[in-house]
Amino acid sequence: MARGRSGALTQADKAAINKTRRAAAPRFSLNDMIFPELMRP
Repeated sequence: MARGRSGALTQADKAAINKTRRAAAPRFSLNDMIFPELMRP
């Protein structure tokens, strides 16, 4: 992954991460957010 002088994520990296998060969001239901313990094995 490309990094800036400070070692922080670049704008392109942030955009890719946000895009991935938005794509994954529908996989999580309201119950998963309210009762995260149910997701544990």
